[in-house]
Amino acid sequence: MKPFYRGWAGINRFEQMAEREVWMSVGWDLFTHPRAVRTTRKELIGPKQWLYPLLRWIPITLVQIWLERLISTARWVGVDVIYCAGDDASRDLERCRVRIEEMGEVTSALRSAAQPSEKITLKTVKQYRCRFMDE
Repeated sequence: MKPFYRGWAGINRFEQMAEREVWMSVGWDLFTHPRAVRTTRKELIGPKQWLYPLLRWIPITLVQIWLERLISTARWVGVDVIYCAGDDASRDLERCRVRIEEMGEVTSALRSAAQPSEKITLKTVKQYRCRFMDE
């Protein structure tokens, strides 16, 4: 499943990367219990570092879309994945802290060719690395 699972739908791309990495470490139990994924830290520079903490609490869709674009410029992001471990849902929650770091760029096809004569469009995209952080 590793090549096919992108991450939990409904969260931003960095949070999806972190949730996927935790799943690879914890296993299938991650899917059978309540979990939450939250961006906690990010490397933003200039006015972005002050705007993000203030604007992220505004429940207006347009503001949230703009904030998602703002996060995409970060060179690293810290994400917490919180979940219940084991069969007892009343058990203490486990917390995994994951740091997603930009590691350069790669060239990738936007989509496969539908016909043999169709030209494939290539695009440069960022490459990321996930690391578990100590508490």
